[in-house]
Amino acid sequence: MARRTRRSAPASHAELAEQVLASALPPTPEPEVDEVTEQLDESTPPESEQPTKPAGTSNLAQTIRKHRHRYAPALHPVSGKKTANNGDPVARILLGCPLNELARFTRTHFGTKERPAIYSHLNTGHERMCCGNLVRAAWKKGDEVVEAWLAERDAIQNPVEETEEA
Repeated sequence: MARRTRRSAPASHAELAEQVLASALPPTPEPEVDEVTEQLDESTPPESEQPTKPAGTSNLAQTIRKHRHRYAPALHPVSGKKTANNGDPVARILLGCPLNELARFTRTHFGTKERPAIYSHLNTGHERMCCGNLVRAAWKKGDEVVEAWLAERDAIQNPVEETEEA
């Protein structure tokens, strides 16, 4: 009678899966170093097409540096804190607009009921910037609703005093 030997049981499910796969799949040849090098060379674009961004700088840092000369100092009308913006009419109007009103307008006009959930993880300054970017982009495209809302906000912030005629 032949004696049966016991195979040692795999220590984990991962080892068992590896044993099963190893027995079921045919062995695949390892690629040669030259083949891998050729594949990498083919997939790498020529130096003339590679980005010229210096190592260690972000795109945001480059953009800020590029447009910094356009920014003008400003004071927040309510808190009096120093800030900087590009000085266009949208920036001037949004500077005096409370964040809750700005967020409410972007939710209703742009149909983004989920907008607070998207921006809720951001600090208030970043949330304001994102909402302001939506408004500025629509203003640049000539959106009449945005233009009317900005005019309304401007009228609230800068009321025109009527002079008495004698």
